[in-house]
Amino acid sequence: MLFSGGLVPGYILITELHLIDTIWALVLPGALSVYNMILLMNFFRTIPAELEEAALIDGAGLFRILFNVHLPVSMPALATITLFTLVGHWNSCFDGLIYMMDTKNYPLATFLQKYFVKGIVLGAVKE
Repeated sequence: MLFSGGLVPGYILITELHLIDTIWALVLPGALSVYNMILLMNFFRTIPAELEEAALIDGAGLFRILFNVHLPVSMPALATITLFTLVGHWNSCFDGLIYMMDTKNYPLATFLQKYFVKGIVLGAVKE
């Protein structure tokens, strides 16, 4: 899906899959983004077909073409997708808040958000 179903269907899905309070509740929903797949698909369409044809003429098989032709050419696109995914997971402090019941399992972003909000609120009350 290009657009997500929303918070409630996502929570119901994670609950029905029994992933609450596991690391997989944080990893799996963001593992495959349709936007990232569209970016990769459009990148691979720009790779000239002559590269694959030249490798076939030289006697390369499908896996050799994949690892020796397509993978080295696609490193910038894969690095971009990796960066998008890492930043998306880094900024998702709300996911840890709703999917993790034990505070020991909070990801770093959720922990920092809870720590600083609690510190700011308590600091404002003391002054």
